[in-house]
Amino acid sequence: MRKLDYHGHPAEHWTLEPEPGVIVPAVLVLPTEASVNTKRPAVLVVDEDGKKSAFERGLVDALLSS
Repeated sequence: MRKLDYHGHPAEHWTLEPEPGVIVPAVLVLPTEASVNTKRPAVLVVDEDGKKSAFERGLVDALLSS
């Protein structure tokens, strides 16, 4: 796992292997103010067009602000 920053949100780059030999890269974007008493969305980005495409289309920002 590699730690990143996305627009002030902590993020983690993961590599998942749902089946032997099938590698799926993903990014987990976490809420900025995570606490025990506050529920905020976390977004797991897995996109067949690539993670970069999902970020550029504004999909991650829309999900984080919901």
